[in-house]
Amino acid sequence: MVFVTGGTGILGSYLLLELSKRHAQILALRQSSSQIEKVRLLFEKQQLNDLYSHIEWIEGSLHDMEFLDEITKKVHTIYHCAAVVSFDERDRQKMFQTNIEGTKNLVNVAIYNKISCFCHVSSIAVLDTETDAGITDETSEWNKELPHSSYAQSKYLSEMEVWRASQEGLNVVIVNPAVILGATDFSQSSGTIFELHHQKNYYTTSGYCEFVDAKDVAFCMTELVEKHIFNERFILISERKSYREVASILRKLYNKKEAKLISDSLLKFGVFLSPLLRFFIPKMNQLNKATYQALTSKNNISNQKIREKLSFSFRKVDESLLEYGNDFLAQHKS
Repeated sequence: MVFVTGGTGILGSYLLLELSKRHAQILALRQSSSQIEKVRLLFEKQQLNDLYSHIEWIEGSLHDMEFLDEITKKVHTIYHCAAVVSFDERDRQKMFQTNIEGTKNLVNVAIYNKISCFCHVSSIAVLDTETDAGITDETSEWNKELPHSSYAQSKYLSEMEVWRASQEGLNVVIVNPAVILGATDFSQSSGTIFELHHQKNYYTTSGYCEFVDAKDVAFCMTELVEKHIFNERFILISERKSYREVASILRKLYNKKEAKLISDSLLKFGVFLSPLLRFFIPKMNQLNKATYQALTSKNNISNQKIREKLSFSFRKVDESLLEYGNDFLAQHKS
């Protein structure tokens, strides 16, 4: 039996679908407020209702050591997807508690109960340094001198807990996905991309961002575990797109007027003003040096390692945006 955390999130939902296709028996963690109906609807959309019965939902907390100990005695593999994703600095404590302390608790009981494999979902946000060719890859490291969001810090420190566990004998595999595109929830994390571009007026920036389809991330995770490829990390991205390209694709689909470009200089001025305005405009809490860097970034990140390891080709971002954009429209009309 496998244990999945974060099963009601965007990635977790598609991971449950992938594991079910492989006839795994699944124990999925949920919180009392989790909306598992969205997961069932994903199975229904894929016409795989019968596979949904492979999932056993269990309510619990990553901070309850007795609960975690009981669970990890029943399973052989853990897929750890649960995380708080936010770029609002007011959520810093929540992110650190869930992303770092929750991961620490889970790897500790995994070590104690001799779990066969621990698959951890990290982020490309923890990779800073570039190769001599100006490319970010799996050898890239965290640069503490650069500005980082609280989210990036929490993912870096949680990844360190997993690497620590590998030194203590736990078989681990870490994936570092880009922005994950999926259609189970348009109200959280990367799912809000589809909702934001549906607004009457929208502004975009000059930077670029890496994207990946949730289906591809789920497939790579299960393949790496089943092939026993342990104690390595893998960047999971499809391709790099400018924020303007993404805006153009979705707003054309939605029949909305073109997004307006915010210049780098105006964005930088907004960063300067944000400490003064965040009391009056709560969304200004998301604007700081780290988010400015992300919104104007033109980094080049490589997915060569995973493509060669699994002989795998990622789905094109345009295809994902159009599929999930249409899913958003279908839900919005209903």
